[in-house]
Amino acid sequence: MKPEAQFRNNGQAYSFRPEAGDYVPSFFIKDDGRVLDIQVKVSRINLLLFVSAKQEKALA
Repeated sequence: MKPEAQFRNNGQAYSFRPEAGDYVPSFFIKDDGRVLDIQVKVSRINLLLFVSAKQEKALA
């Protein structure tokens, strides 16, 4: 099953690569009933995601 990665505000254009100071208003990944919901302001050290090898292949 491929994880779903969606922005809740689909009408908003987001940069492909977030930079320090960018705001991620509501991004979530849903996989097998688990949800990772992120609402943060990006900085150099506070955004760290762990993705299993299985999910990494699905996201590629």
